[in-house]
Amino acid sequence: MEGSEAAPASEHRPVVVYIAGSGRSGSTLLERMLGAAPGMVNIGELVDAFRRVVPGDERCGCGDRFSACPFWCKVGERAFGGWHDDVVAEFQSLQRQVDRQRHMPKVLVPKLAPEGFTRAVLRYGEL
Repeated sequence: MEGSEAAPASEHRPVVVYIAGSGRSGSTLLERMLGAAPGMVNIGELVDAFRRVVPGDERCGCGDRFSACPFWCKVGERAFGGWHDDVVAEFQSLQRQVDRQRHMPKVLVPKLAPEGFTRAVLRYGEL
């Protein structure tokens, strides 16, 4: 966008930096350092959001409970219309079906996947 005009909310697409690393590689330190920079947010291990953070109403890095954190409330509202039980249950179910290292060959080569697996992966990605 030209000039100093901000993009309308409907056009704003955040820049996402995905950091992958094995245990004790420094990826968490890198994530936290980037998250401390102005305008940046570190999410942590997003895979844990539906496994335990949302269901357990764990504390956010800001100190608030997940359900009371202004950032996560906005995320849930924008992404799902709120953190409703049916969304959490669907995500948990899909996560159990497709988000395992042993499923990686089927994710990378869909023709290896049984019927329905690719649909589940796509829906998981949508959520």
